[in-house]
This record gives sequence, C-alpha cells and structure tokens, in this order.
Amino acid sequence: MEVDDKLAEAWHVAYGRAEDAKQCWKASVVAVEVALQPVVSPKNPGAGFGAMRKDIKAAPQKRECDLPVWGDEKLSLVEAFRNVLSRVTYEHGGDDRIAEMREAHAVLMAAVLVVE
Repeated sequence: MEVDDKLAEAWHVAYGRAEDAKQCWKASVVAVEVALQPVVSPKNPGAGFGAMRKDIKAAPQKRECDLPVWGDEKLSLVEAFRNVLSRVTYEHGGDDRIAEMREAHAVLMAAVLVVE
C-alpha cells in the first residue's frame, strides 16, 4: 500500500463527485500510518497509530522534525509534530456518529502536512 495512493483516495472522496466523509477520514489515517510506521516503529510492522504516538512520546530525544513552530518557541519540534499528529485521529473513537465532511477535510489536511 502506497502513501500517495491513500492520500489520493482521501482527496478523491473528500473533493470528488462521490463525497464520503468516513472514507476520507479512514484513508487519511491509513496514509499517515503507512508513512510513519517505517520511521517511528521500524521493529513493529503492524504498529498502528496509537502505538506510534506512544513511541514518539516515549523517546522524543531520538526524533527529529523539520516542522516549523509558530509563536511558541518553548515547544520542541517533536512536540509540535505530536500536536499536528494528534489532529489525525480515528473517527470519533467507537461511536456511531456519522463523520461530517468538514471534519474529514481537516483530518485530510493534517494528514497531508504529516506525510509531506
């Protein structure tokens, strides 16, 4: 599975004729998982989003990030990255509420930022 394929799928269901908020959300999350797993959790090929976020939090000193920090110089680059990553979440946990397109768009944009 390629990261670009998942981002393209998310973009298509976000802005194409057949809008699907839930699928946009899901494809965005998978794109981030596929992009980060080899970098963040290389010894755990099955690592999901939760495991990777824990790995980043557990050893921030082992991480580097080029994400610019705006307005809060006390925030490390890795912490800034974790803040962005926290915006790419699984859809509403386990509840059955239908995803809003606006929310799905926000998750897609955060996923693009993380992947790029």
